[in-house]
Amino acid sequence: MQGFLKRTLALSTILVLPLISLDANARTPSRYRREYQSLEFQQCAADLVQVGLSVEQTKAACAMALEPTDLSSCVVGIDTFTVVSAQNALYSCFRVRRPVELAQCVVDIHRDVLMPKLTEGTTLDEVALSTLDHCRRSLLPLRYSACVVGLSGQLTLEPQNAIATCIDAEDFPREIYTPAPNSTLGTDL
Repeated sequence: MQGFLKRTLALSTILVLPLISLDANARTPSRYRREYQSLEFQQCAADLVQVGLSVEQTKAACAMALEPTDLSSCVVGIDTFTVVSAQNALYSCFRVRRPVELAQCVVDIHRDVLMPKLTEGTTLDEVALSTLDHCRRSLLPLRYSACVVGLSGQLTLEPQNAIATCIDAEDFPREIYTPAPNSTLGTDL
């Protein structure tokens, strides 16, 4: 009986040991993942320096970014396709949860609304910075840009009016959904 027990223990040890070793390997990051993460930080630094940000700003921003390449692609996209400076773009891209969507929001509004409908009394820089701020404040930047572009395309709105209207629409518009005074809905409550 003792022989059987010893063999069973030996066999179970042989079967369990490789599983424990696999579990331990799964908990440590692979070499590939570490190299990939290193490349993300390198790409972030290269992109931010390329658009003219200082080394101090670049190292701080890339080091603190959760997703360094998302941050740098946001800054590069806004700097490349709009009149917003890389400095202003970095500030906004760093303060938003969805930096890639932020960049797309700003670029879409700039391309489809600001450039075609720019009025003579307004400077492009002023409206572009307002667009950047509103896209940053929006919880859903792509939906926000779709609202601004869609309303501006169909209605004769000034860009600033469309930008303000769509950000206000993200709040619950009580004046639209308030029940009528003689409605039975209010009396049942």
